Amino acid sequence: MSAVPMSLFHYWQRILLSGVRPNSVIQDFDQTLTTTRKCVESLDVIAAALGAKHDVDVAANVVDQILEDQVENLVTAMQRVTEAMFAELPTASTFKVDTNLFQRVDDASNKWRDATHSGYDDILASGQLDFLKIMVQRRHKIGHRQGIVDQKYVEKSGDRTFVPGNG
Repeated sequence: MSAVPMSLFHYWQRILLSGVRPNSVIQDFDQTLTTTRKCVESLDVIAAALGAKHDVDVAANVVDQILEDQVENLVTAMQRVTEAMFAELPTASTFKVDTNLFQRVDDASNKWRDATHSGYDDILASGQLDFLKIMVQRRHKIGHRQGIVDQKYVEKSGDRTFVPGNG
């Protein structure tokens, strides 16, 4: 291995394309992506069936719940895959990583930067990074606040589409 750490992008690319799979986490991540796509593609059919059997409000609530579940699933999968990939770094054991580090986008990016000299902002466009932060915080809002926005969500996500107290 060279003395210069590889960039985060090149590390992820090597792991994802090489067939080197940290346990089955990447397969689980791929399965989560596939399941999410299929759920979203099926929303019209689900809504129509529920609307016909019950009413449009029930259908809308179920569709919202399915979408919220997908946010939670995707963020959890992203957290697990980045944890596993970080653990595969040759220098991983030299870094302190707390349980929820990879749920905090800025902290995780800084940890990757410390280990590889590149962070999320080096591989994601500004808008993509902002979107990632919003989705991670939405997972918090959905999972821990029953969909109700708090000031912490607004501050951490930068999402101005909601105000505290709304869902």
